[in-house]
Amino acid sequence: MLLFFKIMNNQQLFNLLASIDATRAIVIAEIRKLDWQHLAANGLKIDAIVVYRNKFKVDLKNAKEAVDSFINSNL
Repeated sequence: MLLFFKIMNNQQLFNLLASIDATRAIVIAEIRKLDWQHLAANGLKIDAIVVYRNKFKVDLKNAKEAVDSFINSNL
């Protein structure tokens, strides 16, 4: 599952993931710190998190690599 949302903090991410049936995900988000233990405790495998620190300077190469890797691993 690919998630493309502007997520600003851990709580927004947890709320989003709780609202969908996802066990694997790529999260492309504007987040600086994540509570990895909480995510792991809830059984979610994050394949990649691409952090956008500045919406005007998006690292598209990293985002593309994350998406490509996810797709290739799920074929």
